[in-house]
Amino acid sequence: MATFQIPGRIVAGDTLRWTDQVPDYPASDGWTLHYAIFSDQGVYHVDATASGADHAFDVPASQTAKWQPGRYEWTAYVDNAAGERHTLGAGFLQVLPDPAATTPQDRRSHARRMLDAIEAALEQRATEQDLDLLRAQFGDQRVDRDPAQLIALRDRYRAEVQAEERAAALARGEAVPPRSLKVRF
Repeated sequence: MATFQIPGRIVAGDTLRWTDQVPDYPASDGWTLHYAIFSDQGVYHVDATASGADHAFDVPASQTAKWQPGRYEWTAYVDNAAGERHTLGAGFLQVLPDPAATTPQDRRSHARRMLDAIEAALEQRATEQDLDLLRAQFGDQRVDRDPAQLIALRDRYRAEVQAEERAAALARGEAVPPRSLKVRF
């Protein structure tokens, strides 16, 4: 059984190092482990080098600096000089923006951007950028002119943002109060 150690979260511009063990396809027998990392943002490939029977990865900062932020899917596969190839596993990872980047970046989640645009539209202070975001998401429905629809959307996106903030707090190890459960008798 293969042991995949690829990180679940990667910061663009960071150096990455890990070692995977694939007992059925050891590097010492001529197998090379590869990862294809892909999304609509791009496709990236990383290749292992042999470290005894293990497959060692050393991805330089200069390579990850080119990775665009977003959610990616990865597929791990091995191949050898004889032309054999076997897909071994798949999973997901998140590429976070490079904190040292010199260009401004909107690091808000999709849900947060939508909630901010909806609230701006409800308060009649929406910028053209906010309206463009709403139009891109909802097409020609012109939700920015329908307060009832905006309120329903605000409630939906507000719940998504709260769930994201709760998950982020838990990931940081913060104590999060339990959600309240309302019961009617």
